[in-house]
Amino acid sequence: MAPGVPSRRPSERVGGWRGGERVRVPRRAGWERGGARCAGRAAHGRWRRATMTDYSEEQRNELEALESIYPDSFTVLSEKPATFTITVTSEAGENDETVQTTLKFTYREKYPDETPLYEIVSQENLEDNDVTDIIKLLEKQAEENLGMVMIFTLVSAVQEKLNEIVDQIKTRREEEKKQKEREAEEEEKENSYLKWITILTHLTSSFWRKVCLTVILLRKLPWSQLKTLQACAKSC
Repeated sequence: MAPGVPSRRPSERVGGWRGGERVRVPRRAGWERGGARCAGRAAHGRWRRATMTDYSEEQRNELEALESIYPDSFTVLSEKPATFTITVTSEAGENDETVQTTLKFTYREKYPDETPLYEIVSQENLEDNDVTDIIKLLEKQAEENLGMVMIFTLVSAVQEKLNEIVDQIKTRREEEKKQKEREAEEEEKENSYLKWITILTHLTSSFWRKVCLTVILLRKLPWSQLKTLQACAKSC
């Protein structure tokens, strides 16, 4: 430091010359830090407004795309928050049967960084377990596609699921047919059992009564052979 120039304390700053001497002005403590904080808050506010604008723009662009992709099944229910439905129908099955569901979506504020709200508002020809499977499918797909616009992906996944269900309808009908055949067979056996009981009450020969009892217990002799047994019983 030059001779004759007084030293400056850290808490002071040089403000200029007065009467041939430097004027020391007390430093405004924290001014720089406060200025940085103010600048930071202003920048954060601008970033938040820009971010929210980006969310709104992404949502608006996706809505326009969905309307063009699904012109006959896309319906807007409200704008704030954006809520809409899309009806999804399977391809026709072997006998022209179809299954259908209507999905309702609602954008959250930070979608697509948040998953949309979704629910099934109506369905046709779906079993309860089918509806449960579709909800689980939507949940899985939404988590996997978080951060990207995803409605088209979700609807496409449901479309594929409905097509699978239509393919399974034939298998279900075959199983139902087999079940009915099994029930008819059990009913026939029961009727046969009752008929054997009736025959038993009219038999007088101890031998044929024993035969009839054996058949009743084992229930193995088919009803088609009953007349032969009746004829034998009468001839005894």
